[in-house]
Amino acid sequence: VVPTAGDTASLTPYKFVVPTTTPSGTHKIVITESGAGTKSASFNLEVVTRTLTVTPATASPGQLITVSGTGFTKSGNIEGSTANAGDLTAKATGQAGDAAVLNHLVDQDIAIDATGAFAYATRMPTLGAFASTASESVTITATDGTLKGTSSGFKRTPRTIALSPATAGPGSSITVTVTGMTVDNDESGVDKTATFTVKSSGTALSGTLTFPVGSDGSGTGTFTIPTDQAPATVTITATDNALALNPTVTATLATQNQVATASLKIPSGTVTVEPAEASTGSVVTVTGSAFPPNTTGSTLSFAGANGIPVGGFITDADGAFSIITEIPGASTGGSLSPGTAIVIVKIGTVTGSTTAFAIRQPSITITPSEAKVEDIIVITGTGFNALGTVTVLDIGSASAIPSPAPRAGRSGDITANVLVPLLNPGTYTVVMTNGTGFSATGTFKAIASGLGAASTANNTEDDPREAFAQANTLLKTGAGDIVWVNVNNEQEFAYQGGNTLVPGWNLIVLK
Repeated sequence: VVPTAGDTASLTPYKFVVPTTTPSGTHKIVITESGAGTKSASFNLEVVTRTLTVTPATASPGQLITVSGTGFTKSGNIEGSTANAGDLTAKATGQAGDAAVLNHLVDQDIAIDATGAFAYATRMPTLGAFASTASESVTITATDGTLKGTSSGFKRTPRTIALSPATAGPGSSITVTVTGMTVDNDESGVDKTATFTVKSSGTALSGTLTFPVGSDGSGTGTFTIPTDQAPATVTITATDNALALNPTVTATLATQNQVATASLKIPSGTVTVEPAEASTGSVVTVTGSAFPPNTTGSTLSFAGANGIPVGGFITDADGAFSIITEIPGASTGGSLSPGTAIVIVKIGTVTGSTTAFAIRQPSITITPSEAKVEDIIVITGTGFNALGTVTVLDIGSASAIPSPAPRAGRSGDITANVLVPLLNPGTYTVVMTNGTGFSATGTFKAIASGLGAASTANNTEDDPREAFAQANTLLKTGAGDIVWVNVNNEQEFAYQGGNTLVPGWNLIVLK
């Protein structure tokens, strides 16, 4: 619709604005005479699509970007001004206040060609919300004074930091990778290098800690965890040098150096022992990892007793070790007590431990498992008090300690050749002890001897064998005598090694 102020022939040519809702394509424009007139004229108007694109699709502060437009006023300008208020601006989603100007230099006009297109190389702003850590959307707007275009889909590269590995022991090398850091935009007029610097919230880092930032805002470097860093989770901070790169011009002035943080875990060392069960004097293999590299161990203890082998031990370049050592005796002498024994390793400032190791419980094996009185049996023991002498070796209530008493070896092994004491046929518990807490039990069966230890006959006149026919009446006896006693029924009677007589003949030792 032609404005009222321009509806007379004397005011031609007429000007009107194509509505923003008009779709692209060919449109017929009709001019009709007003009032009683019937004259009209028409022409075709091509409405083109107006676009504004940015490459690359994401960018870091200070990074080179290209803004391209189509559908603008042919042969026009997108102007810059002495007030640094150009007509090409960028504004991040979270940005407060005025948009940042991209053609901010004096007379930095952007020419639009005869087709209504332009392309302009500039830099991503470094101020305000453009320093955010998030991957924020950034809207770029261009105006030629009449026509206006806006971009979509363009984002600020997120500022990130990644550590590899994210868990490592002291002395380990850590690769740090950053994105979204500030790029040198040449604004200072001095050839400077965009960099980032790393530091730790734990023990101070040393060596090379400043690394270059590339043209896309990314960078990588390597630092070493100090060997005196105690196990902890520390914060690694990467800080760029935005202030040095963009120090003066208002439109690009960096308000602060930008930072990104990540957590680095320095764990306690890991320790394993193989086999998982052994006795004092036995040989085991101790392995460890996540300790300081190339460092001598200061502690290796089993239940508080020092187990460092002769010559000591040292970690390799990866902070690992594997050593063969002997289970030590208790610090007060003798073997370590049976049961769980914590194993502790300390190398540098890092300590590792395991409770998945135990001192073996004593045990005995009896060979053969059944025998007659006065036969020889072999009792073999393991896990006993090293070098300790057997103080108890009972079969039932009868002591069977040979003379001299058996003595355990360095690794707690015992072998005893034992004469089966005077026992009635039956099953007995065998107990062997050679120190406080070092005792084991087993089972032994006494069998009848060739003399015929028991008879089921109820006639007390039946002798156990013909040779006893003339010795059936016992006139005198005393403690320690070996006698045959025949009873009709089971009854209580205390004698050495027992307290019950069974029906028939019983061979016993008098108390």
